[in-house]
Amino acid sequence: MADAAVTPLDQCTSAHAPGPGYGASQAGTARPPGRPSLERRGLHVTLASLFARRVPPRARASALIALAVAAIACVAPAVSAAKSRTAKVRLTAIPSLTAKQHSLTMAVRARPGATCKLSVRAAHRRAAFPPLATDARGRGRIRWQVPSNGPSGVWRFAASCSQGRARGARRTRRHLRIGRGLGSGALIAHSSTEVLQGTFLANAGGGLGRSCGHVVGGGTVCFTNNPLFGSAGRSTWYALGRRPDLGGVVHADARTWLADARGKTAEGTTPAAGAIAVWLPGAGGADRLHGHVAYVSAVADGGKTVVVDEANWVPGLVSLGRRVRATEIAGYIYRPGADAGSPGAGGSAGTPAALPAADTDGDGVADVADACPLQAGSPANAGCPTGSRFLFGDFNADGRDDVAVVTAKHDGHPSGVNYNVLTSTGSGLTPAGVWGTADDVDVPSSRFVSGDFDNDGKEDILAVTARHDRHPSGATYSVLTSTGSKFNAARQWSFSEDVDIAASRFLSADTTNDARDDLVVVSPRSAGSPSGADYTVLASTGSAFNNTGLWGSAADVDIAASRFLSGDLNNDARDDLVVVTPRRATHPSGATYNAVTSTGSKFNSPAAWGGADSVDVAGSRFAVADFNNDGSEDLLAVTDRGAGSPSGADYNVLTSTGSAFGSPGVWSFADGIDVVGSRFVTPDLTGEGRSDVVAVTARRAGAPSGASYTALTSSGSAFTNAGVWGFS
Repeated sequence: MADAAVTPLDQCTSAHAPGPGYGASQAGTARPPGRPSLERRGLHVTLASLFARRVPPRARASALIALAVAAIACVAPAVSAAKSRTAKVRLTAIPSLTAKQHSLTMAVRARPGATCKLSVRAAHRRAAFPPLATDARGRGRIRWQVPSNGPSGVWRFAASCSQGRARGARRTRRHLRIGRGLGSGALIAHSSTEVLQGTFLANAGGGLGRSCGHVVGGGTVCFTNNPLFGSAGRSTWYALGRRPDLGGVVHADARTWLADARGKTAEGTTPAAGAIAVWLPGAGGADRLHGHVAYVSAVADGGKTVVVDEANWVPGLVSLGRRVRATEIAGYIYRPGADAGSPGAGGSAGTPAALPAADTDGDGVADVADACPLQAGSPANAGCPTGSRFLFGDFNADGRDDVAVVTAKHDGHPSGVNYNVLTSTGSGLTPAGVWGTADDVDVPSSRFVSGDFDNDGKEDILAVTARHDRHPSGATYSVLTSTGSKFNAARQWSFSEDVDIAASRFLSADTTNDARDDLVVVSPRSAGSPSGADYTVLASTGSAFNNTGLWGSAADVDIAASRFLSGDLNNDARDDLVVVTPRRATHPSGATYNAVTSTGSKFNSPAAWGGADSVDVAGSRFAVADFNNDGSEDLLAVTDRGAGSPSGADYNVLTSTGSAFGSPGVWSFADGIDVVGSRFVTPDLTGEGRSDVVAVTARRAGAPSGASYTALTSSGSAFTNAGVWGFS
């Protein structure tokens, strides 16, 4: 074979795409991609062949030099590109462990305006801070206190920073001894996080005079002209934002607030809604150096429990609705003009009074005029979304039922829809943000049902939307399945052309005992009164609804005047129906409770399981749930206590024996609730197997009303008022 002279590579070739030097070998077989080659007169010479064949030393040396030059030319741009995407990050952990304080500081240096995520690990625990934006010099610095029972040993610190496509990370570790070295507590003390350089990302790039903070579970809280804007994310910043009347009275150090207020505004030791609660340093888990302050949103349990909204209890974040013992709090700073000695001064329990100049939810409507100051709305709706619906279900599969609030995105048709979720902690409802949204859904003309339609342990939402703008409207059945932290985009599972949404009712129920909730459509048999009722079941396959036809009907039921509920009344693992029908047209109408039990393929004929002459169907609210954890679901009738407004409410429970409802028993009552203007859902808030009640009540007169969520937890024989767990 003649000696082959070699030439330098003309250009780099891809390991995966054909190019110069990539083709068929002399034998006609494809050369493996990614092997460098030299080409002359159609002869491919691989690096291996330079040594395998008899290539003269001079030619071999020339080829190797050519390959080296080509490799440098090929690799250099990639190295340069990689370098352009790498951001240099420096990280320092600075402990200050003395007898009086155990503080740690993380100092990061990156590009100016970079977003840095900082976290710390020790003793199998991990804590993270909200994203931090570096300052104009690229510096960020966070300091916090370690609890006295914090763990000793190796502490690992991490920083990950990015700006555009440039990213970088750095880790470091320190061996620390906290106190006596035997602790196993938290890594960060409540209310102790301070930003010394940079700013939390929620507050970066804000307009002049505007400061913001992220809310636990999603969302942002903003204030305008807060004097403590430089301390955004700390407890004093949030408390002053909720009480701007204290500007010039109090300062950045929470431990001095009671002394600052003394002689300038009313303060005392009686809890009151609308007041500022002040913790002394170290009390109730507060920061041992500076203490803590929070806004009192409600007072419960006769003044023994205080519900607070606050910042920095969770590092750098705003949290809403934490319930604390009143004995932990040193004192309160009351609203101007409030009766300082009266519990609930400044607003009723669960109804924080409006605050001038503050705009807590950042929707452009000042809290003084905002009926929903913690839920962004529009000026046209007094700061609230329009036409809200309330559903419940275990949307995150943690064993506790949550609440979903379906709200319109705007006025007009279609209104659009947001699916907001409040998750249960077992002692409160925490806003988890918007889990789903759609622009083509019209909330007023649609219906919404919750249920586990795909049997994955997480409850989903069914949206029933109109197919036409005429009568009958037709119905499209779209399911938004839950991932545990959001809802997937809606998918059409079925539709009906002859169903009219306004005249029909829609229920979720596992009628077939396959662990998947099905859809029961209750539609009128005629246009007269009574309308009669047809019960059609669309069985779930896990990804679609299969119309199984008519399961039952009733000629003497009027849909508009009746109420329809679902639940397993006889503990046979198949969900049944309860149809509440009026006994007469006059007030009170009386009520008959009809059970329509399922065989798994049809409904049995209705059977009267109970009734009451004193109940007015139109003026009452009904629900089916297992309040005593015996496997058979019971009936809740929420009836008015009087003819005034508010009407007050009696919570009557009729327990199921499996073949009838027992006599009604009043498990609780409330004088300040208006039944007709409220909504009642029955989730298992605590995960104990007994269904509880959430009373969704108006926060203010007028429309829109806003909403407070009051929890009544079940003991199996009575409800205990657990106070306000949240509001929007």
